[in-house]
Amino acid sequence: MQGDPTEGALLTAARKGGLGPETLSANSRLDTVPFESEHQYMATLHDAGLGTPRLVYPKGAVEAILARCGAQLDNIGNPIPLRAVEIHDAVEAMAAKGDASAGPGPQGDGP
Repeated sequence: MQGDPTEGALLTAARKGGLGPETLSANSRLDTVPFESEHQYMATLHDAGLGTPRLVYPKGAVEAILARCGAQLDNIGNPIPLRAVEIHDAVEAMAAKGDASAGPGPQGDGP
């Protein structure tokens, strides 16, 4: 495994969610923005294939990530308006149960 314990937990959750190794390794990592406490997030840039926009996978403080988001993806990968209030409510519900939150998922870098 490459990365820290949080990344390991995310990979485990992805596998439990039905994403196999072929899916998880399909988008090769091109670059990394390391975590800095002043920014409260880190991100990785991935190749999504020929003719497909590259993907950015951020992780960190929900507020820091949402501040950089203009949209979110629906359950089939289509961009939809950002529902920040719903995301905050979900994070608060998880925190109340003692679950850790990794914040929003991948973001495209445009066409």
